[in-house]
Amino acid sequence: MPPRRSHKKSRNGCDQCKKRRVKCDEADPCLNCTRRSLSCSYQPRVVTPQPEPKKKHAEQLVACTPAPGTSIAEISARTDAALRVFQRNLTDTAYFVREWNGQDPELMHHYCISTCTTLSDEEEVRHVWRTEIPKIAYSYEFLMHGILSLSALHLSYVKPEKHSHYLTSSTFHMALGLQTFRTILRKPTAENCFALFAFSSVIMVWICAVPTDSKDAQPLSSVIEMFNLCRGITTLLEFFPLINKSCLGPLMARDWSEKRGTPLRLFNGLDGQISRLRYRLTVEVLEEEERSVLEHAITELEKTCQRIEHARTLSASGILLYNNTRVPPEAMDRHAYCADCINYASRVDDMIRRTNNVRGNKQFFKYASDVSCRGHLLISKRCLRYRRAFLDDPDKFMFDIEVPSQACIAIKAC
Repeated sequence: MPPRRSHKKSRNGCDQCKKRRVKCDEADPCLNCTRRSLSCSYQPRVVTPQPEPKKKHAEQLVACTPAPGTSIAEISARTDAALRVFQRNLTDTAYFVREWNGQDPELMHHYCISTCTTLSDEEEVRHVWRTEIPKIAYSYEFLMHGILSLSALHLSYVKPEKHSHYLTSSTFHMALGLQTFRTILRKPTAENCFALFAFSSVIMVWICAVPTDSKDAQPLSSVIEMFNLCRGITTLLEFFPLINKSCLGPLMARDWSEKRGTPLRLFNGLDGQISRLRYRLTVEVLEEEERSVLEHAITELEKTCQRIEHARTLSASGILLYNNTRVPPEAMDRHAYCADCINYASRVDDMIRRTNNVRGNKQFFKYASDVSCRGHLLISKRCLRYRRAFLDDPDKFMFDIEVPSQACIAIKAC
């Protein structure tokens, strides 16, 4: 008789799994309850403090500074809320009839020979996606689900005759990966931060590349959800120096300079619109703190545009939304900041179209990856549906939208 497989016993499962006497994955909600559309609840747990990991290289754990006025706890709370909504939406569209099946080797094979090569123009970054991230995934199942999700999404473009099939598979694996990712992200450590960062990068690429339903009745809600998710990578700010010195370092490489005061050729006309915004800040009745937040946000936008101007290559402009980590979250709720963000999105739209014209649609993953990874965030075509309305009549747009502050959140990655 073969030896029994050893496993950890746990009393931390949900109430529903305990009642049914089945193994619980201890996610919130757990997979069993998700499959059966049950309400998943847990008894209050007594948390035993865990000893902090030994720091072999203390100098590598120097904390990065988040945006002024932003605490890691606040970012974590926003991130968990966004991930919870994202996971619920995916669960509603995926069919949870299995955990692994015979198609998964096909997805992994396709990732290794094709998908990973479309994620960057630079061989150093390709190596990370092709070799280093799969190595990390050996020890973290949620990251493996993320890899398979990307591969299935790529196949949905490569094989349009099976688009729906692969898209469903992609959504399924992303939903499964999110369950464990959410739990672990609440307590990042020097050991698991690499897997968390890699999965965060996968989420960014996935959201940027996943097709959008043009018949969506509430596009604002999905865009707001997307940007809250993307900002969540700042939960790992403390570990950025460690990640930067690891095998994932190429994803965080900066390929731009900090030149200031040069003309914005790629953003023609943006200077004038930013001046209009600053004028509005002077004439509107605002608290001094509000005015300071918006002024800081606009300044960061200008800096980001300069970085894009001086990026080594257009397709590797990973700083497209670099200013997101530098803008205080209070800017999310200020409709006056909506205007420059929409204009910013329109310029990015031009860059997306120029890049796709050169490379073709099958190379979209390259652009999505270069924009979204390297330790930064991304812009998505989802928000660009507001572009024409704003450019035609900015003032009318600002007063026509039902919830100005939501439009600000939707267009500005905060």
